[in-house]
Amino acid sequence: MSNAIESASAHLTRSGFGVSTRAAARIVAIAGLIVLASCRPERPLRDVTLGLSWVHQAQFAGPYYADRHGLYAAEGLRVTFVPADATRDPLDEFLAGKYDFVIAQPDALIIARQKGHRIKAVAAIYRIHPLIYMALESSGIRRPHDFPGKTVGVAYSEKLPLLAMLRKLSIDPGELTIVQRTHGIEGLQRGEYDVEAGWVTGELIEARKAGLAVNVIAPYDYGITFYADVLVVRESMIEQEPELVEKLVRATMRGWAEALQDPAESAKLSLHYDPRLDLAHELANLKATAPLVHTGMDRIGWMRTDDWESMIQTLHEEGMIPERPRAEDVYTTRFLGPLP
Repeated sequence: MSNAIESASAHLTRSGFGVSTRAAARIVAIAGLIVLASCRPERPLRDVTLGLSWVHQAQFAGPYYADRHGLYAAEGLRVTFVPADATRDPLDEFLAGKYDFVIAQPDALIIARQKGHRIKAVAAIYRIHPLIYMALESSGIRRPHDFPGKTVGVAYSEKLPLLAMLRKLSIDPGELTIVQRTHGIEGLQRGEYDVEAGWVTGELIEARKAGLAVNVIAPYDYGITFYADVLVVRESMIEQEPELVEKLVRATMRGWAEALQDPAESAKLSLHYDPRLDLAHELANLKATAPLVHTGMDRIGWMRTDDWESMIQTLHEEGMIPERPRAEDVYTTRFLGPLP
């Protein structure tokens, strides 16, 4: 602090303003007070935990940016990220009370809501689902109408968009064999599946890196407008600490908006959370992510009732939920603010 005061005094002398000794002393004293104020401890940050829907990767560039660039801190928050893996559903751990917030899949949220858990989505990270289905070019499988008689490998929440797409095209799901796939593209390479589900941010990048010539079938191209990676909170937090929810959502959405402006730099943030990651892969991940997060419609994070109703309807038709909840019971845009 003394160095800062001395610097202020020296600047006044060099500037030639001709101030009196008393005036100079007063200015230096003020400078000292400013420095002292800046050295005082800031208000303690509120610690919160955010469960991620998968392992650390550029899929979470928005939260990473908000963390590393001080957007969470500016809201008075210190956010700890907890990555998931293939052995557990982060929503289950959230429901068990391990996290304050969680990034989960919408079908899991709807099912949990039907089981009595009072939780809601407050933002949709992927407003277009990154899910695609891949088939080797040599297979001749180029569209959903080629799926009957074939084996399709899916995992986790990848089955719901498949069923929705098939039913929309009047294709009987019973005409194909749907099996649980393993993570990665090895099953497709070994011929265990004729068609394998994957994400454009993951398995498709792996397939192209491995030199596999694949045909890509995207549910979105057939009118399936499902979300992925929705930000979920408990209704009790919405009721008791709405300001906390608003701060977390605001910083996270701003993080996404700013991260997407410079993908090359933002991809590097992933390596802070897992140094083992490959930067080229993370950059490809983020470039694939960008148009799915910032779609050009509405705003980042925004959700629509008809999209939620479509997901709810599919779950109900497949017997995965006994009743159809109202869309407004499973999501809210309250913390995203009104559309401009």
